[in-house]
Amino acid sequence: MKSEKLEIIESVFDRVNGKYFHGEVERPVFRVSNRMKRRAGQVNLSRWEMTISIPYHDRYGWDGELENTTKHEIIHLFLRQTGKPSGHNKLFREIANRIDAPYYSREMPQTSFRYVFECPKCKREYKARKWIGGRYSCGKCSNGRFDKRYILVIREILR
Repeated sequence: MKSEKLEIIESVFDRVNGKYFHGEVERPVFRVSNRMKRRAGQVNLSRWEMTISIPYHDRYGWDGELENTTKHEIIHLFLRQTGKPSGHNKLFREIANRIDAPYYSREMPQTSFRYVFECPKCKREYKARKWIGGRYSCGKCSNGRFDKRYILVIREILR
């Protein structure tokens, strides 16, 4: 059984595809994501999938904002389908301007930091949203290269 959100996304895709691309863009597999918190949507061109962020559209709306996201993502699909580079290049911008598609999504509020790490030598503080223990060293003390002598250690868990 298909979710209501997926049906809405398919409908918006079909409308945008018909209006701006004469229905020529092959319909991708649609997905929704509760985990995608820093962007409105994305396409996986090798799998031909379009993923839409639930948190983003819950915040900014499933009406006009979903259409804007779909316009942006369908440009990537169109460029790939026509054998052109599909990144945010000059041609992408030209098409985006022509169909009034946003180049960037709206800003999502940052999630708060959960961990505070510090350098064992200089005591410089590093905040992180995810656990990074053992994988990073102090950039200042290790001159920008990983150095196990300066591996960051946990100082505080904030929540």
